Amino acid sequence: KLESDIRVSFLPNVNGNKNNLYNKLVLALLEVLPSDGALNTILALLRDPDTNEKLEKGDKLDISSEVWSRVEAQELNLKMLRVYSQKVLNLKASERAIVANGRVLGPLNEDELFTGDDFSLLERFTGASYLDKINAAIAATDDDEDY
Repeated sequence: KLESDIRVSFLPNVNGNKNNLYNKLVLALLEVLPSDGALNTILALLRDPDTNEKLEKGDKLDISSEVWSRVEAQELNLKMLRVYSQKVLNLKASERAIVANGRVLGPLNEDELFTGDDFSLLERFTGASYLDKINAAIAATDDDEDY
């Protein structure tokens, strides 16, 4: 558990030629539900080993019709996020990365996990980096006032 709040989002970087129902569902959940509800539902889907099979069969799972009505509309979002991933983040299709305060960490190897401990370490590193910059700016201001 992290001591402070970190905002996390989902930017799928997928090849448009594949069936991306899972990604579309996650985007629809994030669009329709409040963040806590979307997170809990997504985590439940990820923990269920049968989710992929159910989606491939066309099962609607236990998700509201409001969410399902927005699933297919996510195709344009997937395309825009793919272009963003390619042009801005310099990622190839399906490559994964972490973006923190404008810094891209990755691409991650396919078997590489980024855990809660990693987020905690990243948070401490980012805080220390910005603290150094703030201290340098304050010191420069103090030096200017001495003249």
